[in-house]
Amino acid sequence: MRIGAGLTPVNYDLVNWVLSAITKEDKVLCDAALDKIPALCETFLTKGIQETQNLFNANLK
Repeated sequence: MRIGAGLTPVNYDLVNWVLSAITKEDKVLCDAALDKIPALCETFLTKGIQETQNLFNANLK
């Protein structure tokens, strides 16, 4: 599973951005994503990658 780190701010070093502390707002989003991991793994193992991507990436579009 991959959780995005958002867009790198202008004039901000990519490494520092990825390794920086998570904001309170982003922590809420990360916690919500982490809560989905068990269902995501079960779906992947029982229905395959395509169905898993369709279900769990649907709200990103």
